[in-house]
Amino acid sequence: MKDYVKKRLDEITKVNLYDIGLSEEELKRRKSKKYALKKALKGCTYGDVNDKRYVKELITDILSQEYGVNESNISTAIPFDMPSLLSSQDKFDILIYVYKKEFGYEALTELINNPKYKENAQAMADEMHTTGGCERAAQAVIDYVNSLK
Repeated sequence: MKDYVKKRLDEITKVNLYDIGLSEEELKRRKSKKYALKKALKGCTYGDVNDKRYVKELITDILSQEYGVNESNISTAIPFDMPSLLSSQDKFDILIYVYKKEFGYEALTELINNPKYKENAQAMADEMHTTGGCERAAQAVIDYVNSLK
């Protein structure tokens, strides 16, 4: 799936539009799309929120419309129905996604400022250190948040 998206983005940005015999209107439309994508990909590297949104929407369209990803088959790529198979990164990404839905750009701040989090910050830091540092940190945060429920 990842390779497919990379290939499609590469095709969109590198195709020679003059070689495929498009009408003038279609040529203008595709040139505009190609330029917008190149600009957005560059802007993403600098953290531009609008560029990130544009690229995410394009990737979503590619996955759903071309690759056929939908709610019933997404679990073949991300095992939502079997949390034990999710990587620490997957779990952290899911947690941040949920927090972003509620708190927007303040998601991480809200997580960190959670009173329960503050009470146990040192214990969590010790746990993160003993479980292997950053890679395991996401799992420790998720385990902690789950303990709050």
